[in-house]
Order: sequence, then C-alpha cells, then structure tokens
Amino acid sequence: KVFDKYALSIGLDMAKLAVDIKDPAIAKDIEADLISGTRSGVSSTPSFFINGKSVDFKPNNEFIKTTIESYLR
Repeated sequence: KVFDKYALSIGLDMAKLAVDIKDPAIAKDIEADLISGTRSGVSSTPSFFINGKSVDFKPNNEFIKTTIESYLR
C-alpha cells in the first residue's frame, strides 16, 4: 500500500494507524473535513487561501513568501 509507505517514512505508529483507519469517529471527522474543504473551494492538496482568496500556484519557498507578502499589503 502506498499510504503505508508514506506512514512509515514519517514514523507513524503502524499498529495505531491500523486501528484508527477502522474507527468510525475518525471516518466521520475526515468526511466533515472533506465537505468543509469542498465548500471552501479546495480542489487539490496542498491548497492555499490568503485573506479568504484561493491562491493557485506551484509552490516553492520564494514564491510562497512573495505571494503571501503581496496579499498582506
């Protein structure tokens, strides 16, 4: 599984992950986040919003810094 590889690479507790994946309360939280994101206009990950406006770009550190600074002026 590709997500298992990601989980291992960031040091997650695989036994806890296996339990959490089956937890209905966690599934409900994920569904609520998905609905909220969709309503907010999130269409991909990562998505960025600054001052309530969606910012569409291919992020790199300098571009992120410049974009954020321009929206904060």
